[in-house]
Amino acid sequence: MNKKIILASIAGTIVLLSGYLIMDYMENNKTEHHETLRTQAITALHNAFGPDGEWTINTLQGGFSGASIFVAEDKKHHKYVVRYFDQLPPQDSDRLIQNQLAAQDAGYGPKVHWSDSAHSVIVMDFLEPEQPINVYQNLAILLRKIHRSPKIGKTGRLWETIYPLIEELRGVDQNLVDMNLVKSTFDAAIEQVTPHLDSKTCHRDLNPTNIIFSKRQFYAVDYDSIGIDDPYIDLAQVAIFYCNTQNTNTQEAEREFLTLYLEHAPSNTELNKFEAFKKIAYISFAIFFLRMGPTDGWGAEPELMTFKNYKNLLGQRKINLEDPREKLRFGLILLSEAMNGA
Repeated sequence: MNKKIILASIAGTIVLLSGYLIMDYMENNKTEHHETLRTQAITALHNAFGPDGEWTINTLQGGFSGASIFVAEDKKHHKYVVRYFDQLPPQDSDRLIQNQLAAQDAGYGPKVHWSDSAHSVIVMDFLEPEQPINVYQNLAILLRKIHRSPKIGKTGRLWETIYPLIEELRGVDQNLVDMNLVKSTFDAAIEQVTPHLDSKTCHRDLNPTNIIFSKRQFYAVDYDSIGIDDPYIDLAQVAIFYCNTQNTNTQEAEREFLTLYLEHAPSNTELNKFEAFKKIAYISFAIFFLRMGPTDGWGAEPELMTFKNYKNLLGQRKINLEDPREKLRFGLILLSEAMNGA
C-alpha cells in the first residue's frame, strides 16, 4: 500500500481516537460539586484575563484522570481550558501545577495563563486538534522534548506502581486471567531491561487521550504520572497506540519511529529493550483497565478481538469505554497483546 495512504490512515485513526476520548463537550454530570466548580471556573477566568470577559463554559469529557475539566470560549472565540485537580489530594496540586509549567517551558505543554494551588485550579490554552502530519517524526520530536527537559517529578520506575495492583487483582474472584502468569511475564520483561536502564524525565501515560496534534506539532497533556524513569516506557506506550494500527506493518512502523527518535538505526540491544518495554507497557495499561472493570464480578469472558480491530472500533465510536464491561474487555485485549503479541 502507498506510504502516503498508510500515513493518512494513521492520522485519521489518531483524530478519531482523540475525538472519541477527549473531545466530547457535554452538559451532563451536573452534580452539585461539578456545578460549583463550573461557577468557580468563571472566577478563575476573570483572574486570568480580567473581570470584564463573558464566557461560554462546557464540560470537557473523556480521558481517564477523573479530573474536572472545562473548556471556556470568549466572545472572540478564543478557547481555554480550566482544569481542577480535584481527583487528587490537595497537597498534590502544587506539584501538578509545577509539572504543567515545566511542560510549557519545555515546549510540549500548552501555555499556562493562571494557576492557584490553594484551590487546585489552572487556566491554560485549549489545544484545537488538527489532522496530524509527519506522524512518526513529530511524535519523535515530542518525546525528545520531554526526555531532554529538566528532571521533574518523582524518581522511580512505573512498574513499582503496578506490582501492588497486580496483587490487588489476585484477590478478584474470576477465572479469566492467570495473574501468576501475568506477574511472571512482567518479572521477565523487567529483568531483561534492568541492565540497560536510563533515567530521564518521562510522561509515563502517553495514551491517545494525552497526546494532541495542534499548531503543527504534538503536545502531551495530563502530567499526573510524570517522573524520572527510562525513556523507553514512553517510546513503548506511543508505539502501542500509533504504530500498531490498521493498514500498517507494525514492525516496520516501530523501526521507523525508533530511528527517528534515536536519530540512528536501532541496535539489536535497543530493539530488544524496546520489545521488553512494550510488554511492560501493555501489562501496565491492561491492569489499569481491569481494575476499572465491573465491581460485582467479571463474569463470563467478553468477546475478544485483536488490539488493532478494537482500536478501529474505538475510532468509529462503536465502543463506549465508560462501560465497566468494555474496560474489562479492553484490559483483556491489552493483556493478550502482552502475553501473545508484543
